[in-house]
Amino acid sequence: MCPRYSEMRAPLRKEIYARYNENPGARYSIALYSDEEKAYVGFASIWPLTDVAAEKITRGEISENQLTRADIMPFDQRHLANFVLVPGIGAVMDDPDSEKSRYRTTKLLRGFRRFVDENYFKGRNRPVTVIATGYTDDGAKCCERLRMKPKCTIDFHDGSGPHTIYTKKISHADWNNLSEDVDDLT
Repeated sequence: MCPRYSEMRAPLRKEIYARYNENPGARYSIALYSDEEKAYVGFASIWPLTDVAAEKITRGEISENQLTRADIMPFDQRHLANFVLVPGIGAVMDDPDSEKSRYRTTKLLRGFRRFVDENYFKGRNRPVTVIATGYTDDGAKCCERLRMKPKCTIDFHDGSGPHTIYTKKISHADWNNLSEDVDDLT
């Protein structure tokens, strides 16, 4: 199950916009739009991290909210990244157990899998370590269902925590096999 939007926290807006502005045309995120609701109802993001930033996160020295633009690799170097961070996946859901929510979650996660495959794995012959924070109960459950391993815990600067940092080293073939795991999440 994807976490709900209202449960999300994000890095400082100025740092996010600075990185996006330095990389016009870069694709770090996808959004799910509902024609019926005429609104965006989901999103998912992935950032290629420098080794130094990833190691600080996985040792619990910094949270993803403390990343700066220098910690996120330029988009044209994303294939060189040894680590990627999934800073957020979320969907708007009135009733998480409804058919509509399950459909939305499946569509978002499958779209995200394709997006990452096309933008981060295509032409890559080596594994990458995926990092995610279990900020919410649903987020932690999602990481565990995807067989990510708890690495450390951290308190966020907003005073919340402790939150578990999860990691999983995956190959391109592992990523393509996520369709079975995605079905298990819905």
